[in-house]
Amino acid sequence: MGDNFFGRAVTMQHSLRFALRSIWRSKVFALTAIVAFSFGIGATATVFSVIDAVLLHPATFPDAASMVSIQTSGKNESVDDVRLQVYAAIRARTDLFSEVAGYRNAIFTVTRVPSPDQVFGLSVSGNYFGMAGARPWRGRLVQPEDDRPGAPAGALLSYKAWQQLSYR
Repeated sequence: MGDNFFGRAVTMQHSLRFALRSIWRSKVFALTAIVAFSFGIGATATVFSVIDAVLLHPATFPDAASMVSIQTSGKNESVDDVRLQVYAAIRARTDLFSEVAGYRNAIFTVTRVPSPDQVFGLSVSGNYFGMAGARPWRGRLVQPEDDRPGAPAGALLSYKAWQQLSYR
């Protein structure tokens, strides 16, 4: 039994040396293989991260299964924002929806920082975060009173955005 073990170890050591010599002789092939494996591992990790975030850990909103998103589509099948009149009509349908919040993608210019910048974000109705059950780490959330005409402008930053903007 002992001879068999040492025999395998010597064979494995010989095979490993042969593999390393082969790789050293064809460096271009080895580099190509390493790059291909790196891209494959990176792509696999990315796909798994998306599947993990979307399928395995879905939204953590209270009663997330009952939430829906309503969008309109234009003539070229692009997704458009719902017009304000349509949003108001949907919001009035209390027989269909217990609560309705609005949002749209937007680009904002951040000022009062050392170097102003444009950032992507959401423009939301006052009840958006309350409906989602969100709690602020600091400050306050957007409130329904903020929807009034003439209400002061405000912004809600993610923790990451707050850190990035405060360290500039």
